[in-house]
Amino acid sequence: MNPSDLTHTPAPTTILVVDDSVSVRKALERILAPQGYVVRMADSAENALLNLEPLPDMILADILMPGMSGLELARTLGDRHVNVPVMLMSGIVDDVTQRDATSAGACGVLRKPFTPTELLPAIEPHLQAALAARKNAQAPAADAALPATHLPEAHQPAAHLPETRMPAIEQAPVQPPVPAVPAIPEVPAAPQAPLSP
Repeated sequence: MNPSDLTHTPAPTTILVVDDSVSVRKALERILAPQGYVVRMADSAENALLNLEPLPDMILADILMPGMSGLELARTLGDRHVNVPVMLMSGIVDDVTQRDATSAGACGVLRKPFTPTELLPAIEPHLQAALAARKNAQAPAADAALPATHLPEAHQPAAHLPETRMPAIEQAPVQPPVPAVPAIPEVPAAPQAPLSP
């Protein structure tokens, strides 16, 4: 009812898929969308750079594409200080590819083709870390707006993030109720009256 409550609704987690192959982009969408991710697509690294706003939570990019490669995309994002994890994809993943990906600032390389059971565990820890970092960066502003009595509750979800990183897919449905917590402090006022007699 309160318009300010609407601003606390968590934004869906967005993944930008960058691949010149339509079939790969569609396959990734079929894997990610049922998990609750919003999937945006770009057919080249250049188009990805032009369509970064709003900033995605993660980028999945093919290494070999016409024009700018996925490695160059990761490097460019790092040079521009765009703090988004980039997971690269390639049909050939060897020590040189891994080293090049790391030096470009990518968080890893997935070997194509891959299955959903290979993809999701590979990206989830990086997504959780990025979301936790963003939440911590926003926490001081959110804490300043809350009365001091609400601070312990506001920090509880962040304390549990490291423990829930691995089963992140199962935990995703648990996160949406968290924004409702600020409404709960109004309810304890009623139970306090019956407790005092």
